[in-house]
Amino acid sequence: MLASYPCTRAEVRRPGMVRGFSSLSTSSFAFGIIRQGVDHSGDKLAFALSQPLRVEAGHAELQWISGRTPDGRVEIEQAVLGLEPSGRRLDVELTYSRPWAGGVAHLAAIASRDAGHVRGRNEAVLLIRYSRRF
Repeated sequence: MLASYPCTRAEVRRPGMVRGFSSLSTSSFAFGIIRQGVDHSGDKLAFALSQPLRVEAGHAELQWISGRTPDGRVEIEQAVLGLEPSGRRLDVELTYSRPWAGGVAHLAAIASRDAGHVRGRNEAVLLIRYSRRF
């Protein structure tokens, strides 16, 4: 499934340092396939590729007090901060599950490129789980 949100509107209810946002363009997607009965034991093999929600374009408007002049006047600075991240997170997941010892054993391997949408931050995790109804 692919989702794209070209005109997401963010609001600031109580202005503080963040004064407002432009229109935000965001996207996310997920795609997966499952194969059941790989070895006819009630097992499942699954593959998934996904991208968590990501800001494609947009900015925040900031304002803060930066100091005082010698005569006591407050100095205020403003800036516009781009919200586009440096990377594009992509998650690849491979899972396998099968009946075992009266329950179900699960094994999953997940690799993330640009984790947190930060370029060059790669992560991998191996998960093992056992579940049983009682």
